[in-house]
Amino acid sequence: MTLLALAVVPPVAQAQATAAATPASAAASAPADGVRPELFPVLAGAQDLLRQQQFSAALAKLKEADVLGAKSPYEAFVTERLRLAAASGAGDGAAAERAHDALIAGGRLPAADRAGLVQAVLSAYYRAQDHQRSIDWARRLRQEPSATPAQQSLAQQWLAQSLYLLKDYAGAAREMQAELKAGEAAGQAPGEERLRLLASAQAQLKDMAAYQATLERLVTLYPKKTYWADLVGRVASREGFADRLVLDALRLKAVVCGGLDETSDVMTLAEMAQQGGQSIEARRWIQQAYASGQFGNGPQAAAQAKLRDAVQRSAADDEAALKGKGPAVKEALAQASWGQSYIAAGQTERGLAMMEEALAKGSLKRPDEIRLRLGAAYAQAGQADKAVRTLQAVQGSDGSADLARLWLLHLKQPVAAR
Repeated sequence: MTLLALAVVPPVAQAQATAAATPASAAASAPADGVRPELFPVLAGAQDLLRQQQFSAALAKLKEADVLGAKSPYEAFVTERLRLAAASGAGDGAAAERAHDALIAGGRLPAADRAGLVQAVLSAYYRAQDHQRSIDWARRLRQEPSATPAQQSLAQQWLAQSLYLLKDYAGAAREMQAELKAGEAAGQAPGEERLRLLASAQAQLKDMAAYQATLERLVTLYPKKTYWADLVGRVASREGFADRLVLDALRLKAVVCGGLDETSDVMTLAEMAQQGGQSIEARRWIQQAYASGQFGNGPQAAAQAKLRDAVQRSAADDEAALKGKGPAVKEALAQASWGQSYIAAGQTERGLAMMEEALAKGSLKRPDEIRLRLGAAYAQAGQADKAVRTLQAVQGSDGSADLARLWLLHLKQPVAAR
């Protein structure tokens, strides 16, 4: 947490000028806005320690001022301003609160300075990990009439964090949502760490729908591999997600994450592609896995080699079938499948045309599944407009619409981020 410094220099600088003009033999009582000569070195020393960020030493120094007799209102004002700054930096919440209360009771504090003092007490309690008192003072700062928008925003942030640290996850999520809503109303994008805190609170509450929504905001604004992998995994593991679409989820994951780090994911993708009649695609994944060192090592090396050999034979057969006029198929599902094979073989335009024709026939049992794959193919072919229109039309409740929405989130990102 950033500690915003209190404005304590002017009062002591003013006191220095007064003290310099006061003979040592003057009366013990100080002028209305002056400091006695015997008190001035103590306050100046405390201020020097503050400048050096030696907060505990500054607090100890100020105790010397407390034994020099009763202070004038001005001396008390300067002393407590310094004490509050030192206590805030040292994380001594109780001392900061006492100094704050003394300043309020003294009646010399400008109204415009109240928010800064409240913030200093809040900082002290937060540093001391006294989160319940942090919550109390964060709410107080948020309601303080003199607080600036920046201070109110800071209060909201510390309030949410303190609630989270007290394991009041519902309260933390509620305050985070309010914070993000206010920021967006002001045209400010939510910070990555704020979204992470919200997501963590929602995960603790086991509110997976809300957690997924926050993940979607994270991948939209901060498209990191870890966020994308978590989001795709959440979608693919939710109740009602069709097993046959795991292949499509892995394809998406490979695109948005820039590859598949888990060897088991590559194995599953290649096996499912092979079983789904996409041996040419399966071969590509296997070749990449061997080239990167993912395959060919460890206890699964024999199984990987067996799959490679089977895929190579099937892929060779499929490539032979694609030559010349290609396979003579009229049934829509087979036509869509061969369209995917053409795309995998590098004949993108021909493959896209076959998939479009298969959809246009209107006889597909699960048209949203093919529509999802066509939209994904458009996206990877760089035809973003067609991809968006096709993916927006996916309405399946089997998980296809969820995957289509993630593809659309990916397409909204700048080209450099894809």
